[in-house]
Amino acid sequence: MKTPRLLTRPTPSLRGPARSAVLCTALAAAAFGAAPALAQSTAPAASDPPAREKGQTAPPSTVPERKTLRHADEAFLKQAAEDGHTEVEGSRLALQKATDPQVKRYAQTMVDEHTRMAETLRTLARSKGVELPDRPSLLQRGKLKLLSTSEGDTFTRRYVDNIAVEAHEDTVKLFEKAAEGVGDPEVKAFAERSLPTLRKHLDMARGLKPTATGGTGPAHNDRSERSDRSPGTPATPSSPSSPSSPSSPSRDSR
Repeated sequence: MKTPRLLTRPTPSLRGPARSAVLCTALAAAAFGAAPALAQSTAPAASDPPAREKGQTAPPSTVPERKTLRHADEAFLKQAAEDGHTEVEGSRLALQKATDPQVKRYAQTMVDEHTRMAETLRTLARSKGVELPDRPSLLQRGKLKLLSTSEGDTFTRRYVDNIAVEAHEDTVKLFEKAAEGVGDPEVKAFAERSLPTLRKHLDMARGLKPTATGGTGPAHNDRSERSDRSPGTPATPSSPSSPSSPSSPSRDSR
């Protein structure tokens, strides 16, 4: 028995303009389908920084750059801070231990005015990038330690001599030198503005000298008087020995 032959319809071939239209449609469909994938593969990540052009440098920092002070200028700021701490700490001791009202008033003035000066100094040093010491120097701490162990008139004398007068003399010299020799104009202006106050403090301290020494009268300072002199009897000057005193040969003949 013969197998029946299947009849198939031949596929018509496209020629001419029809063929070109089909090819264009296929190419357009392929291009639209690949566009999303191509966009995803080439799009930069959101967190990535934009690519810099060749030769482009990094943008400048927005933080202002602090100028570096000369060593002498920085040393002045630090020593001024130490001197201020010494005045404040010594004067606080005087407020606790001094008995003379004049000395206590002076000490309170020093605490108030040197505290304000220290705040101005701290602000200036911070703007210059300088870290200030938070206490007196080692030598100054030794003087304050000796002062803290004193009592009564000894305390008053040491406070006036070592803190009120001597320390202010050193500080005035320090600020005078800075006003003439520092290079930074703001540091120089601080030294010049502070000098009148420091000189006033020194003048006030020198006015405390009679209090520290117990007065200026001869009865307080004459240590050559005899202790066995009766009260109310005036001191009589001793007569000078005569070179021809008759007692001299008798001492030599012994």
